[in-house]
Amino acid sequence: MRTFILFAMVMTAALSISCSYTAAVKSDIVDYKIFDAPLDKVWTATVGAITDSDYNSIENIEKDSGLITTGYVSFRGIGDQIANKPKISLGTWSQGRYRLNILIVEYGENKAKVTVKSIIEGFEDNVTGSWHLCHSKGVLEENIFNEIGERL
Repeated sequence: MRTFILFAMVMTAALSISCSYTAAVKSDIVDYKIFDAPLDKVWTATVGAITDSDYNSIENIEKDSGLITTGYVSFRGIGDQIANKPKISLGTWSQGRYRLNILIVEYGENKAKVTVKSIIEGFEDNVTGSWHLCHSKGVLEENIFNEIGERL
């Protein structure tokens, strides 16, 4: 009987370890860029880059504070090209989504600093059945910086 209980405890511990997960490793990305243009021009270029692209709709816009928040963009899978997903044993990823928080502030004379924070999530549907935060690889941030630069 003791052997059976010990075996059951060992198997329970092994199963819980194999089903546990660790957070994804955050990559070192550049999440801001300084543009050699006045704040108003950078603001206009940023709003145009978002509305004319696949970044979905603008959910919140506050010119006085410099904050722009987009709605979620959904996609199939996890988007390995844009994010590092968490490590979940036996995990399968059926869908992903992201949104952007953008802050535009004056940065000296005739310059503006644009900071882009992407919130990327993946839905794991085999073990946890929930959304998990994924860490950006900097692709979305670089794309928006390039689009802003092209409009200036």
